Amino acid sequence: MSVTSPPKTPDAKTAPLNPPNTKPPDIASASVPDTLVALRVNPDTGLTSTEADVRRKEHGYNEVAEQKSHPLLMFLGKFWGLSAWMLELIMVVSAALGHFPDLALVGVLLVINAVVGFTQERRAAGVVAISPRSLSGGMLRIPNQKSAARPPFINSPARSLC
Repeated sequence: MSVTSPPKTPDAKTAPLNPPNTKPPDIASASVPDTLVALRVNPDTGLTSTEADVRRKEHGYNEVAEQKSHPLLMFLGKFWGLSAWMLELIMVVSAALGHFPDLALVGVLLVINAVVGFTQERRAAGVVAISPRSLSGGMLRIPNQKSAARPPFINSPARSLC
């Protein structure tokens, strides 16, 4: 008579975060408990510093890389779109009909539209770039529940959160 033992389940501390033959969970559609199980996180205790360091080394910091485009390309992009195409079509029709004052007026409107849109977009991008730095220097206060001897909160850079 043979005795079979139940299959061994990998220990959360020794198992890799994403085993090679499983795909990562779809966080957007999964329930919170399913997401916590898939990510191997205990909702009561969270991650230990060691687990957070391992995940940070594996996946990198919790930040989105900035994508900056050239200002000239951003400005030229203002001439691409439905409203710009309509004005450009009006310019072509005006030129074909020989209404050159209309052509000049619509051309000026097209350029003014592009300059105003470009200026507003640059100002908005400047505000967005300043916002993360103004949030307490990128530091967040995190509850520290590990020990009663420690302060109730610790300061941690926002980019280091897992």
